[in-house]
Amino acid sequence: MVNFIAIFGTLAFSHAIFLAVFFWRRQEGNGLSNRLLSFLLLALAVRITKSVVGIVIPGTGKYAPVLGVIGMVTIGPFLWLYIKSVLGRWSDWPQKQALHFIVPALYVVAYWILPRSATYYFYQAAVAHMFVYIMASVAQLYLYLPASGLEKPARQWMWMLTLAVAVIWTTFFIQLHIDSSQTYILITTCAALTLYILSFWGMTHMRVFSKAGYAKTAPDETQFMALAERITRLFETEKTYTDSSLNLNRLAERLDMPPYLLSKTINVVFQKSFPELLHDYRVSEAARRLLHPDFSHLSIEGIASESGFQSLSAFYTAFKKVHGVPPTEWKRQNPS
Repeated sequence: MVNFIAIFGTLAFSHAIFLAVFFWRRQEGNGLSNRLLSFLLLALAVRITKSVVGIVIPGTGKYAPVLGVIGMVTIGPFLWLYIKSVLGRWSDWPQKQALHFIVPALYVVAYWILPRSATYYFYQAAVAHMFVYIMASVAQLYLYLPASGLEKPARQWMWMLTLAVAVIWTTFFIQLHIDSSQTYILITTCAALTLYILSFWGMTHMRVFSKAGYAKTAPDETQFMALAERITRLFETEKTYTDSSLNLNRLAERLDMPPYLLSKTINVVFQKSFPELLHDYRVSEAARRLLHPDFSHLSIEGIASESGFQSLSAFYTAFKKVHGVPPTEWKRQNPS
């Protein structure tokens, strides 16, 4: 039994480490995504190691359990961040993403302070923590993958990876309720087979991990219209355009869509560039305020500022482009 666990555990651990190094050193494709995938595989390797060390090397005390729990509470965040990066929802490493690893850091500290009797509760919390991130990853795929423009193999890979992590999580959940040597065999065998299946699929679809594999295909007309509706709804209900600091990236973040897709949608549906669309909404808002008695106390400059324009000259240029005359003349021609 011990030999069986050692063999399968070593196979799974070694393969996970091999893949982690491979993606870390891979130059082609999205560098950030490759590194996050590498860390995800490393976290899986660390968790698998715990299942082997605890039985094969008795007397490890707290070392094996803490190793396993730390690996488990980092699997979820790395999966979620990897999916987010591939979907194009961010392309660098914002400092706020480090907040996802506060829980693993607290585990490291607390595990040495609290008594051994708390180990089971740590494991319960880790299983729940991993489940939350798996559900968050699934939600991301449902919400953003259809409109991401990723090619079919890349979309398949995202679902396969998430499913693989979910399958491995299921074995951890089973271990939570049935702690036996058979459970350890289930975990190590399942992890090994899952990793090898992923590797086999990946080797036959290496294009997925290249820039070409992550290439964006054009959404169809229905998708463009749905995205345009979201943009219109946000502008008309919250008047986001009145924020003078609004730019393409900030609006894309607000709408949870890649900037390239936001720009493409505006080009296709509105037949305008992002600045043109923004100016049109701001000019319309300024025109409304110029004629509305509630804003009669404001100067032209005040109306321009509250409509989102950063300067009076930019307001005059945009207004005249739309209405053909300066705002003062337009107001005279259209008395309220």
